[in-house]
Amino acid sequence: MTQERSLHVETAVPARSMELPEVVLGGEEAREKPQTRLLPGRVEVNWTLYPCYLLVLVSGSLVVNYSIDTGEWALGMVVAAWVLLFIWNWVYGVAYRYRRALIKYFSFLMAVVMGLGLAALSWEKGQPQLVAIAGELVARGEVTRLVWACWMMVVNPALLVFHMVFLGRGYRVKRLRVKSVDQAKTA
Repeated sequence: MTQERSLHVETAVPARSMELPEVVLGGEEAREKPQTRLLPGRVEVNWTLYPCYLLVLVSGSLVVNYSIDTGEWALGMVVAAWVLLFIWNWVYGVAYRYRRALIKYFSFLMAVVMGLGLAALSWEKGQPQLVAIAGELVARGEVTRLVWACWMMVVNPALLVFHMVFLGRGYRVKRLRVKSVDQAKTA
């Protein structure tokens, strides 16, 4: 039994390892093709999503300002709605970058539906109407802050749809900067 163990120990030790010389493909005089890699989408996703984030933040701040000034809307619900819309836009961006199809389509659908719903709500509340203030109906004129917020909320889903249908499809080529062998040795 001890002889078997000693055999296993002796055979488990590797033989001498040998390092091979560095292999350089192509010579100094040969022109090498620049290395490229494919990235998803016709443009980088940030070119579409950052304007969406900005639109959500600006329209949300307009509606929050209106809610604070007039008290017609509950501030907490307004903040919750616009933060939730921002989160759905963010989830869409993360799912697009990491190629999670189910999450991407679900968050896209939620962001578009919620954005259009908030746009419709802002449009309806921004029009001239009778408002109950202190137990009385008071005629109120058009609220331009809510109309601007509405149009921003229409542009936000439009950008998402444009990204989903056109800009996010296909691939773009990115060239990689490769140091030559001489530059790599001196660095």
